[in-house]
Amino acid sequence: MEPGDLIIYTLPGLEEYLKYECIKSELNVKSVNPLGIGGRVLISRGYDPAKILSLRTAENGLEVIGLEYLALIDARNIRLAIRRILRGMKKGECQYSIKTGMYGRCFSHIHLTRIFAREFERVFKKKPLESAANVLKLELYCRDKIVVVGRLLSNKPLHKRPYFKMLHPASLNPLIASAIAIEAKRRGLKLLYDPMCGCGTIPIEYLLTCRGEAYASDIVMKHVKATGINALSAGVDDRCHPFCSDISLPALASQVDILAANPPRGRRMRADVKAVYRKLHKLALKMISKDGLFCIVTPYKFTVARVFSRFSLEKEVRVLKGNLKLYLMILTPSR
Repeated sequence: MEPGDLIIYTLPGLEEYLKYECIKSELNVKSVNPLGIGGRVLISRGYDPAKILSLRTAENGLEVIGLEYLALIDARNIRLAIRRILRGMKKGECQYSIKTGMYGRCFSHIHLTRIFAREFERVFKKKPLESAANVLKLELYCRDKIVVVGRLLSNKPLHKRPYFKMLHPASLNPLIASAIAIEAKRRGLKLLYDPMCGCGTIPIEYLLTCRGEAYASDIVMKHVKATGINALSAGVDDRCHPFCSDISLPALASQVDILAANPPRGRRMRADVKAVYRKLHKLALKMISKDGLFCIVTPYKFTVARVFSRFSLEKEVRVLKGNLKLYLMILTPSR
């Protein structure tokens, strides 16, 4: 890692999909999970920021302004390292808010933020803004004793898609939905069906990535309407077909290339988990074409393994979303 490089963030577990997008966008990938920290890809200088912001599995990007190696992790060494990096910036570049991140347990996060704010004020003769279009981020890597200061490409996380006009109470993170879309694109799958669409995250991300059609259904009419509104906002309403239906009574007459679902979990799972998954299994057997895929996002991977007996597990991706461990499981019909 060196000044001018860019760290692109994603959800831990989705690095393969982010790397795939970077290569397809002709970005020079230097490493995956630099410094042993998951959920990031490092690319070298010479990138187009607009390309980074268009990556569907990217959460944000950090342009590295400077980095310093610490002999010892203490307040004095951290303070001096930050000061040297900030003094290398142009004096006019001071309209920033600040953020901090720490990887490992070697220092107080609160103290780290205070030190960063004080050094910013010392160098630029003004306090950092509470909120600004430009954000400076300080990262402290405990294991490698490295301080990095960089400029975030966006002041908002990219998973907050602008097409969301209506939200489901437990919407799927669009980065995970984009990983499903990439799996479909790699295989050239043209027809997707999501029988538990919520606010339409999976079909919309699929349509923004692939040239195909998507059907989306939900048992709650309010969510079906939300899917239609969000699809219109995303500009894919001509290829997105939402309708109200229970998974026991699918309204589609033809088979699809990919069936994708994000079933309720935790408190939202009012019925027995196995009972719901058995219905999904029955639906998948009926709806998926011979060479199609079934993609499910779930924390209950062992239940999937037991219930989906007539499918073979092709791929399992463990995704960390905060403290929640999810699995993106990709299955194919057994032959």
